[in-house]
Amino acid sequence: MIRLKPGESSQLSSSVLLSTAAAADASAPASLLLLSPGAAAAEAPPPSLPGAGWIEVCRCNPQAQLRGTILPAGSWLTASGGELHLVAAHVPGGRKQENDAAATERSLARDLEEWVGLCAQRRALAERAAAEGQAWEAQAEAQKLPIDWGGLKLHRACAAEIQEHGLQRGAPVGLEATLSALCARRAAATGAPTRAKLRREERAAPPRRWREVALGGSALEAVATDALSFPLSGALLAYLAGVDGAETLTVHILGPEPAAELRCRRKWLAMLAALPHVRSLRLLFCGPRVPARLDGVAEELVLTEASGGGGAGSGGGGRGAGGRLSLAFLRGDYHHRRPEAPAKFSQEQLAIAFHPGLAEHAADWAPSLRPLLRRGTPVGLTAYHPPEAELDARTLAALGGAAGAGGAGQLAAAPRPNPLASRLPHLDELFPGRTYAANAFITLAAQGRGACVAKH
Repeated sequence: MIRLKPGESSQLSSSVLLSTAAAADASAPASLLLLSPGAAAAEAPPPSLPGAGWIEVCRCNPQAQLRGTILPAGSWLTASGGELHLVAAHVPGGRKQENDAAATERSLARDLEEWVGLCAQRRALAERAAAEGQAWEAQAEAQKLPIDWGGLKLHRACAAEIQEHGLQRGAPVGLEATLSALCARRAAATGAPTRAKLRREERAAPPRRWREVALGGSALEAVATDALSFPLSGALLAYLAGVDGAETLTVHILGPEPAAELRCRRKWLAMLAALPHVRSLRLLFCGPRVPARLDGVAEELVLTEASGGGGAGSGGGGRGAGGRLSLAFLRGDYHHRRPEAPAKFSQEQLAIAFHPGLAEHAADWAPSLRPLLRRGTPVGLTAYHPPEAELDARTLAALGGAAGAGGAGQLAAAPRPNPLASRLPHLDELFPGRTYAANAFITLAAQGRGACVAKH
């Protein structure tokens, strides 16, 4: 049992699996806040009043809530609001800090096994409940889990909009209006310096709130964010990696899915429009799910000031808010096909894998990610859930250590909530009562950088 008084902080000596969290006083509901390892100054406790970097893990009422969230060793916890009582079990392998890479990988494997086992138990429970005809919210009530009624209402409203308009995943509705809003922001930043490397204070940031591009209010707009979350999360990762200041930016997208990254490829103009200093954006999509008809294909799109976007092969580009987007596609494993990339796509400055399931499929991803990490290429990931994001980040850091990416600087990989996550909620089948969304968490692994915080 861990007890936290309001504003009191406590550091975990080992990783734990949080099972329940409850506020002690019904009149003072509390929130559990988390500061991940590396986000606080070494050997110094965090400030008593939470500031930048703190993540809200859960909001708690007097009734205990099942969380199933892994909190990593070295994390700082604090209570915001009232007094907080936590029940947590030590995660196997987290009882002591282990410094050597082999021991760290063993610890990660045990933690992953614990999480996968929990998911398997929850999945079996969900299947039994579904077989009995029990609705999602009824399952939550039967298990005494809190229900995200707001998320459920939005989920149903979005489903109605999708059916009414015949929408497809990956194809954003209202793309032209979004591009126009992004181009207006881009045009306002054209007076900023443009050269190969810009100091951070000179760089105009991409949007970090949906309302900055006039999205996120209605259910239909929430559906639109689901597809646009991919290019705009890519822009945010480029900014956090510090590679957004160059006129030409090359990004490799690993393991793209046909119904997500590859449908309505014109949406990637939004990534270019969100990076005001980039005049030429080159995206290489490579993975086994790339359709055979796209293998070896290259496309050119132009972003124009007047219309917010251009078609394939259109001319111009110019300065101002304009720019050029180049796309190339390779089918197959990245580590096999990368040498075949067209010359102008060969020198990546950033690599991104959306929802890779890295921790569970590390053996499949390692041959592709290790060379990138060895070269010092920043690598960005996204995830649906907090435990998935934390395990993916630890796996990425372990791969970096095995690849010899430590070098002159430490490889930092810390997951953070993504302010440009999709607003289209899905019902969590494993933990009924909760909802989740695409690209909810982002992780950036970058050599010699501190943990990157995506502030709301």
